Amino acid sequence: MAYRLLNEGSITTPAGFRVTGIHCGLKTTSRDRDLGLLISKTGCTATGHFGATSGITGAWTTANLRRNAEDVRAVLLLTGVDGGRGASAVHNCHELANLLAEEAWIKPEQVVLLAAGAAGQFDMDLLRRGVPRGLDELDSKGGRRLALALAQEPHPTAQAAVEVEASDGTSANIGGLASSGDAPRWLITTNAKLSTRLLNRAMLQLLEDYPDLDQAAVLILANPSASLAPTSSNQAAYGEWYAGLAGLIAHLSEQIR
Repeated sequence: MAYRLLNEGSITTPAGFRVTGIHCGLKTTSRDRDLGLLISKTGCTATGHFGATSGITGAWTTANLRRNAEDVRAVLLLTGVDGGRGASAVHNCHELANLLAEEAWIKPEQVVLLAAGAAGQFDMDLLRRGVPRGLDELDSKGGRRLALALAQEPHPTAQAAVEVEASDGTSANIGGLASSGDAPRWLITTNAKLSTRLLNRAMLQLLEDYPDLDQAAVLILANPSASLAPTSSNQAAYGEWYAGLAGLIAHLSEQIR
Protein backbone atom coordinates (compact mmCIF):
# COMPACT_ATOMS: atom_id res chain seq x y z
CA MET A 1 0.00 0.00 0.00
CA ALA A 2 1.35 3.42 -0.94
CA TYR A 3 -0.10 5.17 2.12
CA ARG A 4 -0.43 4.59 5.84
CA LEU A 5 -2.66 6.09 8.51
CA LEU A 6 -0.61 8.08 11.02
CA ASN A 7 -1.10 7.78 14.76
CA GLU A 8 -2.46 11.06 16.16
CA GLY A 9 -2.52 12.59 12.68
CA SER A 10 -4.44 15.83 12.23
CA ILE A 11 -5.30 18.65 9.87
CA THR A 12 -1.87 20.18 10.62
CA THR A 13 0.20 17.04 9.95
CA PRO A 14 1.15 18.45 6.51
CA ALA A 15 3.80 21.08 7.26
CA GLY A 16 3.00 24.76 6.90
CA PHE A 17 -0.51 24.96 8.39
CA ARG A 18 -1.53 26.56 11.70
CA VAL A 19 -5.07 26.39 13.08
CA THR A 20 -7.20 27.19 16.10
CA GLY A 21 -10.79 27.38 17.30
CA ILE A 22 -12.19 29.89 19.79
CA HIS A 23 -15.51 30.93 21.33
CA CYS A 24 -16.80 34.17 19.91
CA GLY A 25 -20.55 33.96 20.59
CA LEU A 26 -22.09 32.63 17.37
CA LYS A 27 -23.30 29.39 18.98
CA THR A 28 -26.19 29.66 21.39
CA THR A 29 -24.47 27.46 23.98
CA SER A 30 -22.23 29.56 26.18
CA ARG A 31 -18.47 29.07 25.76
CA ASP A 32 -18.69 26.59 22.86
CA ARG A 33 -15.98 27.19 20.26
CA ASP A 34 -17.55 28.58 17.09
CA LEU A 35 -14.85 30.46 15.17
CA GLY A 36 -12.15 28.41 13.47
CA LEU A 37 -9.10 29.60 11.57
CA LEU A 38 -6.58 27.93 9.28
CA ILE A 39 -3.58 29.88 8.02
CA SER A 40 -1.02 28.57 5.55
CA LYS A 41 2.58 29.73 5.67
CA THR A 42 2.66 29.84 1.88
CA GLY A 43 0.05 30.21 -0.84
CA CYS A 44 -1.99 27.09 -1.59
CA THR A 45 -3.67 25.78 -4.67
CA ALA A 46 -7.26 24.94 -3.77
CA THR A 47 -10.51 23.41 -4.90
CA GLY A 48 -13.91 23.21 -3.29
CA HIS A 49 -17.40 21.78 -3.52
CA PHE A 50 -20.20 23.55 -1.65
CA GLY A 51 -23.35 21.68 -2.61
CA ALA A 52 -25.12 21.82 0.75
CA THR A 53 -23.95 25.20 2.01
CA SER A 54 -26.88 27.49 2.79
CA GLY A 55 -26.81 31.25 3.04
CA ILE A 56 -24.53 33.46 1.00
CA THR A 57 -21.18 32.02 2.09
CA GLY A 58 -21.18 29.05 -0.29
CA ALA A 59 -21.78 31.24 -3.34
CA TRP A 60 -19.27 33.83 -2.13
CA THR A 61 -16.61 31.18 -1.54
CA THR A 62 -17.25 29.48 -4.88
CA ALA A 63 -16.79 32.76 -6.73
CA ASN A 64 -13.69 33.66 -4.73
CA LEU A 65 -12.09 30.25 -5.34
CA ARG A 66 -12.87 30.40 -9.05
CA ARG A 67 -10.86 33.61 -9.29
CA ASN A 68 -8.09 32.90 -6.80
CA ALA A 69 -7.61 29.13 -6.51
CA GLU A 70 -3.86 29.38 -7.15
CA ASP A 71 -3.05 31.36 -4.00
CA VAL A 72 -5.22 30.70 -0.93
CA ARG A 73 -3.69 31.54 2.47
CA ALA A 74 -6.53 31.50 5.01
CA VAL A 75 -9.80 29.76 5.84
CA LEU A 76 -12.32 31.26 8.27
CA LEU A 77 -14.84 28.69 9.55
CA LEU A 78 -17.91 29.87 11.46
CA THR A 79 -20.52 27.71 13.21
CA GLY A 80 -23.88 28.79 14.58
CA VAL A 81 -25.21 31.01 11.79
CA ASP A 82 -24.99 30.71 8.01
CA GLY A 83 -24.49 34.38 7.14
CA GLY A 84 -27.88 35.03 5.59
CA ARG A 85 -28.62 36.21 2.06
CA GLY A 86 -28.79 39.39 0.06
CA ALA A 87 -26.56 42.41 -0.47
CA SER A 88 -25.85 42.92 3.24
CA ALA A 89 -24.66 39.31 3.55
CA VAL A 90 -22.28 39.76 0.61
CA HIS A 91 -21.01 42.98 2.19
CA ASN A 92 -20.35 41.13 5.47
CA CYS A 93 -18.36 38.42 3.65
CA HIS A 94 -16.16 41.06 2.05
CA GLU A 95 -15.71 42.85 5.37
CA LEU A 96 -14.65 39.60 7.08
CA ALA A 97 -12.16 38.84 4.30
CA ASN A 98 -10.70 42.33 4.57
CA LEU A 99 -10.55 42.12 8.37
CA LEU A 100 -8.77 38.76 8.36
CA ALA A 101 -6.42 39.85 5.57
CA GLU A 102 -5.41 43.03 7.36
CA GLU A 103 -4.77 41.23 10.64
CA ALA A 104 -2.87 38.32 9.00
CA TRP A 105 -0.87 40.43 6.52
CA ILE A 106 -2.34 38.72 3.47
CA LYS A 107 -4.69 39.76 0.66
CA PRO A 108 -8.52 39.60 0.96
CA GLU A 109 -8.73 37.42 -2.15
CA GLN A 110 -6.57 34.81 -0.38
CA VAL A 111 -9.34 34.19 2.18
CA VAL A 112 -11.97 31.41 2.03
CA LEU A 113 -15.05 31.61 4.25
CA LEU A 114 -17.21 28.64 5.30
CA ALA A 115 -20.18 29.15 7.62
CA ALA A 116 -22.88 26.77 8.84
CA GLY A 117 -25.78 26.98 11.25
CA ALA A 118 -29.13 28.67 11.66
CA ALA A 119 -30.30 31.04 8.94
CA GLY A 120 -29.34 34.60 9.72
CA GLN A 121 -26.85 37.42 9.41
CA PHE A 122 -23.48 37.43 11.14
CA ASP A 123 -23.10 39.50 14.29
CA MET A 124 -20.25 41.59 12.93
CA ASP A 125 -19.38 43.15 16.30
CA LEU A 126 -18.64 39.67 17.67
CA LEU A 127 -16.56 38.76 14.63
CA ARG A 128 -14.58 42.00 14.61
CA ARG A 129 -13.43 41.07 18.12
CA GLY A 130 -13.13 37.34 17.49
CA VAL A 131 -11.00 37.23 14.33
CA PRO A 132 -7.96 39.06 15.83
CA ARG A 133 -8.21 36.94 19.00
CA GLY A 134 -8.27 33.76 16.92
CA LEU A 135 -5.14 34.81 15.04
CA ASP A 136 -3.34 35.26 18.36
CA GLU A 137 -4.07 31.63 19.27
CA LEU A 138 -2.90 29.92 16.07
CA ASP A 139 -0.46 27.03 16.37
CA SER A 140 0.57 23.87 14.55
CA LYS A 141 -1.12 21.64 17.15
CA GLY A 142 -4.52 23.33 17.27
CA GLY A 143 -6.47 20.69 15.38
CA ARG A 144 -8.64 19.68 18.34
CA ARG A 145 -9.69 23.29 18.95
CA LEU A 146 -10.59 23.68 15.27
CA ALA A 147 -12.58 20.43 15.39
CA LEU A 148 -14.58 21.76 18.34
CA ALA A 149 -15.26 25.01 16.49
CA LEU A 150 -16.71 23.06 13.54
CA ALA A 151 -18.89 20.81 15.72
CA GLN A 152 -22.67 20.99 15.41
CA GLU A 153 -23.96 19.31 18.55
CA PRO A 154 -24.75 16.48 19.04
CA HIS A 155 -22.98 15.41 15.84
CA PRO A 156 -19.35 14.24 15.96
CA THR A 157 -16.23 15.57 14.30
CA ALA A 158 -13.07 13.64 13.43
CA GLN A 159 -9.58 14.33 12.17
CA ALA A 160 -6.78 12.11 10.88
CA ALA A 161 -3.80 12.10 8.52
CA VAL A 162 -2.04 9.74 6.16
CA GLU A 163 1.47 9.58 4.75
CA VAL A 164 1.83 8.77 1.06
CA GLU A 165 5.03 7.15 -0.20
CA ALA A 166 4.99 7.09 -3.98
CA SER A 167 6.78 4.51 -6.10
CA ASP A 168 9.05 7.22 -7.56
CA GLY A 169 10.55 7.85 -4.11
CA THR A 170 8.64 11.05 -3.35
CA SER A 171 6.27 11.48 -0.40
CA ALA A 172 3.64 13.78 1.07
CA ASN A 173 1.15 13.98 3.93
CA ILE A 174 -2.60 14.52 3.76
CA GLY A 175 -4.57 15.77 6.77
CA GLY A 176 -8.33 15.86 7.15
CA LEU A 177 -11.01 17.25 9.45
CA ALA A 178 -14.67 16.30 9.01
CA SER A 179 -17.77 17.58 10.79
CA SER A 180 -21.23 16.05 10.50
CA GLY A 181 -24.67 17.53 11.06
CA ASP A 182 -27.16 19.50 9.00
CA ALA A 183 -24.34 21.23 7.08
CA PRO A 184 -21.32 18.88 7.07
CA ARG A 185 -17.93 20.39 6.31
CA TRP A 186 -14.71 18.67 5.24
CA LEU A 187 -11.34 20.41 5.32
CA ILE A 188 -8.40 18.63 3.65
CA THR A 189 -4.76 19.77 3.67
CA THR A 190 -1.77 18.34 1.86
CA ASN A 191 1.82 19.39 1.30
CA ALA A 192 1.95 17.68 -2.11
CA LYS A 193 2.67 20.03 -4.99
CA LEU A 194 -0.52 19.83 -7.04
CA SER A 195 -2.02 22.15 -9.63
CA THR A 196 -5.63 23.30 -9.35
CA ARG A 197 -6.34 21.14 -12.40
CA LEU A 198 -5.25 18.00 -10.53
CA LEU A 199 -7.10 19.08 -7.37
CA ASN A 200 -10.27 19.63 -9.41
CA ARG A 201 -9.87 16.16 -10.90
CA ALA A 202 -9.43 14.68 -7.42
CA MET A 203 -12.57 16.46 -6.19
CA LEU A 204 -14.66 15.13 -9.07
CA GLN A 205 -13.38 11.62 -8.42
CA LEU A 206 -14.13 11.91 -4.69
CA LEU A 207 -17.72 12.95 -5.42
CA GLU A 208 -18.08 9.92 -7.66
CA ASP A 209 -16.47 7.51 -5.18
CA TYR A 210 -18.19 8.95 -2.08
CA PRO A 211 -21.66 10.25 -3.09
CA ASP A 212 -22.43 11.45 0.45
CA LEU A 213 -19.85 14.20 -0.02
CA ASP A 214 -22.16 15.85 -2.54
CA GLN A 215 -24.23 17.14 0.40
CA ALA A 216 -21.18 18.59 2.18
CA ALA A 217 -18.92 21.59 1.86
CA VAL A 218 -15.50 20.18 0.93
CA LEU A 219 -12.32 22.24 0.66
CA ILE A 220 -8.89 20.89 -0.35
CA LEU A 221 -5.73 22.99 0.09
CA ALA A 222 -2.30 22.03 -1.21
CA ASN A 223 0.93 23.83 -0.36
CA PRO A 224 4.12 22.93 -2.26
CA SER A 225 6.42 21.86 0.58
CA ALA A 226 6.70 18.08 -0.03
CA SER A 227 8.64 16.19 -2.69
CA LEU A 228 5.57 14.51 -4.24
CA ALA A 229 4.76 16.70 -7.25
CA PRO A 230 2.93 14.98 -10.12
CA THR A 231 2.18 17.09 -13.15
CA SER A 232 -0.30 14.72 -14.78
CA SER A 233 -3.12 12.46 -13.63
CA ASN A 234 -1.47 9.70 -15.67
CA GLN A 235 1.56 9.62 -13.39
CA ALA A 236 1.74 6.88 -10.77
CA ALA A 237 2.50 9.45 -8.07
CA TYR A 238 -0.85 11.15 -8.62
CA GLY A 239 -2.73 7.85 -8.43
CA GLU A 240 -0.89 6.94 -5.23
CA TRP A 241 -1.63 10.35 -3.72
CA TYR A 242 -5.31 10.00 -4.64
CA ALA A 243 -5.40 6.52 -3.06
CA GLY A 244 -4.16 8.10 0.16
CA LEU A 245 -6.78 10.83 -0.06
CA ALA A 246 -9.56 8.29 -0.66
CA GLY A 247 -8.31 6.17 2.24
CA LEU A 248 -8.39 9.22 4.52
CA ILE A 249 -11.93 10.10 3.42
CA ALA A 250 -13.08 6.52 4.07
CA HIS A 251 -11.52 6.54 7.55
CA LEU A 252 -13.05 9.89 8.52
CA SER A 253 -16.45 8.82 7.17
CA GLU A 254 -16.44 5.87 9.53
CA GLN A 255 -15.53 8.11 12.46
CA ILE A 256 -18.38 10.59 12.01
CA ARG A 257 -21.20 8.13 11.34
